[in-house]
Amino acid sequence: MRIGLAKLLEKYPTLYNILLVARYRKDDDFTQMIKGLRKNPNLVELKENSVKSGENGLWCDIVIGGPNDGFFALVRWTLDALYFCECFGLKPFIRFSDDCLYYDADMPLNKSVFDYYFEQPIQEEKDFLKSAKGVVVYKPRNMLKAEMLNGGVAYQVTEEYIIEMARVMKKYLKFNSITQQIITEKLCALGLDKNVLGVHIRGTDYKLNCKNHPQYIPPEFYYVYIDKAVKEYGFEKIYIATDDREILQKFLNQYGNERVMYAKDVVRGKGTKGIHTEISNIKRACYKYQLGLEVICDMCSLAACGGIVSSLSQVSLMSRIYKKSKDESFCYDERINNGINKGGKLFKAVASDK
Repeated sequence: MRIGLAKLLEKYPTLYNILLVARYRKDDDFTQMIKGLRKNPNLVELKENSVKSGENGLWCDIVIGGPNDGFFALVRWTLDALYFCECFGLKPFIRFSDDCLYYDADMPLNKSVFDYYFEQPIQEEKDFLKSAKGVVVYKPRNMLKAEMLNGGVAYQVTEEYIIEMARVMKKYLKFNSITQQIITEKLCALGLDKNVLGVHIRGTDYKLNCKNHPQYIPPEFYYVYIDKAVKEYGFEKIYIATDDREILQKFLNQYGNERVMYAKDVVRGKGTKGIHTEISNIKRACYKYQLGLEVICDMCSLAACGGIVSSLSQVSLMSRIYKKSKDESFCYDERINNGINKGGKLFKAVASDK
């Protein structure tokens, strides 16, 4: 029935537009944009490649994320923004919102959350946008330029999206020197290589099965894929990346301490409380900043493995993109997909240190 309706709306675009206006009639941004299509002189339309990349084009002021976005959701939206800028010859300047989960009051106030971890694609002084003559303000709708490679925003992405985002990451998105040094030290300490199978499993708040999030998949469902990979590809060890200490213990019980590798000096939660949304009782400097570093190291550790098993998540997606950005590929790649929750409560972060 939905397919029939879609075809009907495609055949009668005026009807589609009427329904669209009716649906978003209370959205001020939408109604102002519609009004401005004929009379607003400040609404600018750019043609792709009208300004060649590398020339003196307009700056694009990009503010990414909100209070419910995990770290690699922020990174994914950043890659989408960089893809958009490349398409239209814009020079990107990126910030993560101060409302994001990784804003850390213990970090220098003159440093944005994006700059905690990454280098700006183009180096400029922090306040230069105030005096810049040409600036495009990035809007959430602009991310659809990249996400249409998936048919829209979705956890299940296409291979074309992974290839394109890997290219964008390689060209534009670099860790800063401090982050890169920490990654290198962590990877050297773990000793990961092609003989290790990486496994990513989200627990804690994933167990709540929130609406529009992937269904939680218990550890027991992973075992058959892990055993298959070990048998067919000869993986000698298993690297477990998880935010949940109870899940980690189950893998240790199943495969033993000698075969299971994991980062030992990180914060993990239990139950249904996410470590990135709950303030830990552990007191340590720059707690939120450290959480970002830990998930970065987990992602890079997964990418350093020879194979990967995961469910649908932004961390595992980014490990695939990051590995491809280094011109590498997994010899075994299994994505367990039990679907997206259509019902349940919407996810909402419940705590902040601000």
